[in-house]
Amino acid sequence: MRAYTTNTYSVSFETPAFLAGANQQKAEWRTPPFKDLIREWWRIVKAPEVDYNVNGLRESENRLFGHAATSQGEVSGQSQVRLRLEQWRAGTETDVPGPPLREQKINIGGFLSPAALYLGYGPIQKNESRPAISNSNDSNKLTVSVSNESSKEEVWRAIQLAAWFGSVGSRSRNSWGSLSISCVSGQEIKSASEMSSNTLGNCLRDWEDCLKLDWPHAIGKDTKGPLIWKTVPNGNWAQVIKDIAKLRYDVRQLFPLDLGSPNLQERHILAYPIKEPVVRVWGKTSRFPNQLRLKIIREGARFHGIITHIPCALPKEMAHKVEVSEPAVDLKAMQLRVWTKVHQYLDEQSSNLTRVV
Repeated sequence: MRAYTTNTYSVSFETPAFLAGANQQKAEWRTPPFKDLIREWWRIVKAPEVDYNVNGLRESENRLFGHAATSQGEVSGQSQVRLRLEQWRAGTETDVPGPPLREQKINIGGFLSPAALYLGYGPIQKNESRPAISNSNDSNKLTVSVSNESSKEEVWRAIQLAAWFGSVGSRSRNSWGSLSISCVSGQEIKSASEMSSNTLGNCLRDWEDCLKLDWPHAIGKDTKGPLIWKTVPNGNWAQVIKDIAKLRYDVRQLFPLDLGSPNLQERHILAYPIKEPVVRVWGKTSRFPNQLRLKIIREGARFHGIITHIPCALPKEMAHKVEVSEPAVDLKAMQLRVWTKVHQYLDEQSSNLTRVV
């Protein structure tokens, strides 16, 4: 029988979590999203050890988290990581977006628009409510057990990263479902104030080197330190939603669009698809998400927005289509130019943002 090392955590949310099961009309506490989140951050912990080799990383991940056989003669592997929630149950929030979210608006193209709608389009619609797991009166206990002695520290480190940067559910990259994790028994969770170059260690990589790979494998850094910014503290989490929505919008506006051009433009480097214009060779079905991850964390009675850049190159297939159709475009140079401008802009917002160092 395997011997497991077990940690228990209290988990809750700092923003409503759109975390649904098979019934998309009902928010539910379920284990699979938490396991996916741990795997996501484990890859960033493990990637330097395998020299950022995706095949080596996949093999290590299959051994640790288990896998199904994909070909005749292959043997499936049982997961060495087990998760258990104290309760699988429905969420308690039924009126998202409600007060105080409806009151937080930002100027988009000369019109006041709800910040919650800007960051949560899809789950959040105008004048409609959406069930969610509440960020004010709902919590659960998550037990994580690891049988592989040599891998347990990697898993605990991944959970630490998830506590600092992790969100789950729909629109989680835009700060919805911002997860709060505290230790009940086992490995302690460091507070957000302890986030630094030293505590992040080899999870950081020079952001220009990150552009050599087309999958997220590290948190970026430059000569100033990690590419992580914190908003000024605020006692109102909904106000922080407004603050980071405004920053996200302003970053987009750094790159004006030629609406009549079907070619690749700098705005498209941030994320794709956008409403218009569509890149001719990518169409409306190609996609890659914004590399800036947004999260809201609580320190004491106050909240911060966290903006984190996890850089990587454009997906190879999309990059190849541009290289064939627009040979004059230097994709690497364009990506360097765009993200350098974004970093400079965020650094300049000294009244609203501070860099983690």
